[in-house]
Amino acid sequence: MVTEKEDDINIGDLVKWFDYYAEGDIVQDAGHGLVLRVLGRSQPPLPGETVLYLVHRASRYGQEWYARADIDLLAEGAVKKKA
Repeated sequence: MVTEKEDDINIGDLVKWFDYYAEGDIVQDAGHGLVLRVLGRSQPPLPGETVLYLVHRASRYGQEWYARADIDLLAEGAVKKKA
């Protein structure tokens, strides 16, 4: 697994997502996905700021929003160079 800082997940990264039961500590489902969009990240990040990630869930063929605590970085996506 990739070593990560708090805010280093970006568009195009491969992540492992987790869905939890209502109690919040028991995993209901998990899988791999690709980050499609990042919402709520200011530059520089504000203390306590909530960042959400839109993840395409490969095993579920759909998209879902996840908080940082509900995803783990597996691999970084390709970095695009600006023209």
